Amino acid sequence: MASGSFPADVRTLSGPSFLSRTTIVDSRGMKVSFFGGQKFNEVLAEAASDVSVGYQYLPFEVYSRNNFDSTVGEAYAWSTGKARFDDAVARIMAGGVKDGGGTVTVPEFPGQKVSLMDGVELWQKNLVEYGANQGFTVE
Repeated sequence: MASGSFPADVRTLSGPSFLSRTTIVDSRGMKVSFFGGQKFNEVLAEAASDVSVGYQYLPFEVYSRNNFDSTVGEAYAWSTGKARFDDAVARIMAGGVKDGGGTVTVPEFPGQKVSLMDGVELWQKNLVEYGANQGFTVE
């Protein structure tokens, strides 16, 4: 738990040493202040108490997770590519030097914008279509 793992049992979730933690231990064994000293596990434990117990995995969950990358994941990939592109352009406009020296090169423009909503809508469309094609009633 010291490295930030989240417990699956109620006893640990409600324990004072878990709830009062304000640091995590990194891979070097050093304590790292997390969220500016906030007792972050209090927030996480409260959120865990509100988890829906009625959730069911899709009968085609593996397909759903794999399809996520090519739909919603594309929005994240576009956003990351756009941020890298914008950062390189800004660095060139400011003198064209990388941190530590060297010339800044502009990565390829990420292409047409893919918003998160676009990705989610495509994912939903794909799941509804796939489910129907597999003989499931999708509501």
